[in-house]
Amino acid sequence: MTLRSTKRTLSLLVVVASASFACNGGGCGGGSGAGPSASAAPSSSVAATPSVSASHKPIFIHATGPLGTLFRAATLLELKDEQHATLEKIAADLREADKAARAKEADGGGPRDETKAAYAELAAGVKAGKIDVSKMAPHYAAIENGAKQKYEREAEALGQLYAALEPAQRTTLVANLRAAEEKRSVRVKALGARDAGRPDAVRMRLARYTHELKLESDQQRRVEANLPKEDASSIFRDEEAKELEAVVAAFENEGFDPKKIESSLPKKARAAVEDEAKFLAVLVPVLKPDQRELLAKHLARRSGALRPFQPRNSLMGVGGRGHDDGAGDTP
Repeated sequence: MTLRSTKRTLSLLVVVASASFACNGGGCGGGSGAGPSASAAPSSSVAATPSVSASHKPIFIHATGPLGTLFRAATLLELKDEQHATLEKIAADLREADKAARAKEADGGGPRDETKAAYAELAAGVKAGKIDVSKMAPHYAAIENGAKQKYEREAEALGQLYAALEPAQRTTLVANLRAAEEKRSVRVKALGARDAGRPDAVRMRLARYTHELKLESDQQRRVEANLPKEDASSIFRDEEAKELEAVVAAFENEGFDPKKIESSLPKKARAAVEDEAKFLAVLVPVLKPDQRELLAKHLARRSGALRPFQPRNSLMGVGGRGHDDGAGDTP
């Protein structure tokens, strides 16, 4: 099993943590990777972990990836005053680093601008009746580079989090994550296996556009016949599972260095837009003029209100995005 999370997991874990043990409120997740490590602490040690001190204010962090997972788990541990202050500083420093990165992008060319420009390019292609995928390559590269820089900032903060915790606390944190994942895995198995066929992302995208554009049966068949077998973002799902498992397993050991762990997040950030472009390249030729006009308007609106890709319910973003004081939330 893996360590992917859902919003339902987040709510459940916060309740459990306040009642009995310190578990990550947003960072367990699930997926199709390997099961819990044999070195994970027994459930009795998890239950014995004291809950977070009522004297400490909650710490929110705007972070994706392993940092989001482990940081939120750490805030539910019984922290010393100086440790709590250190975690507050880590979150504050990361906000400042993200603000500085956005300031550098103010002149254009940053991942936000490139994401908007990519969807503006797609909107223009829809109006013209053809998507030229080759024109999208520069946008993909800039989006990937921006995601890489953000991941590097978060990796540095994760190293600081590791240094702030004592060995026993790190062991407890990992045990809590694994125990919560076991519970989540049981619930997932009870729901049964997913339907076979095309990956969910492809089917959901087709269903969305079928509804929004009121595609006729013949149009749906023509689109479905030419769809890619799977989205690139789906391919990264298992990679993310393995990556997060590696980070969590290493976190309780001496010599942990998150900068040495390669991430697939930058490529997945690119894939989020690239998959959309490939899908539209198949969809646009079967659309009627009024449908193309509606789709172009939809994409134009998105180009003005998009932020760079942020993983949700994925292994590099367990628990979804965190929220701070609002910094960074403006598209």
